[in-house]
Amino acid sequence: MFLQFTDENAERMRQVYGEFCSHHNDAVGFFKELLQNNKRFQNFVKQQSNNSLVRRREIPECILLVTQRITKYPVLLERILKYTQEGTQEHADLQEALARVRDIIAAVDLRVSEYEQGQRLQDVWNRTESRSAAKLKSGHVFRKQDLMRPGRVLKHQGALLWKTATGRLKDVLALLLTDTLVFLQEKDQKYIFAAV
Repeated sequence: MFLQFTDENAERMRQVYGEFCSHHNDAVGFFKELLQNNKRFQNFVKQQSNNSLVRRREIPECILLVTQRITKYPVLLERILKYTQEGTQEHADLQEALARVRDIIAAVDLRVSEYEQGQRLQDVWNRTESRSAAKLKSGHVFRKQDLMRPGRVLKHQGALLWKTATGRLKDVLALLLTDTLVFLQEKDQKYIFAAV
């Protein structure tokens, strides 16, 4: 069991689980879309639901089972450790495997979080008015396409009340990117860069 969570195997688990778990919602959404719009696919799913191998589980449930599986390894290892004699090599190996599986889970969680932040930034970008721009004090003009510049990552987003020069409060969406803080306001169901 120790070898499953070390070296190449650990890296492969980080990669595969990270990719799979990041796209969990996309996969379920795609399944639902296919099920709704594709008669042939509907018939296939109906036919397979009677197959004894699937035990009446639907595809979204199977996808969820895979994403949850990695979180069950620490519980399993902790239970095995509880009944393994302390001070033995086997106990030490199990402790090391437990630490490594926790590292793998943390890496997968980080990958999922990064993917979700990228999706949020993409959603904001899609809703941002094409011609919207903000002139910075340096004279540089920040445009919509600058939101998605390579290497620029969304770290946090949230709603704020911005007090204008006239003292009025304005609802804005604040985006904290890796190197920039952006304020957007909603206009006609689109975002534009907030004006001072």
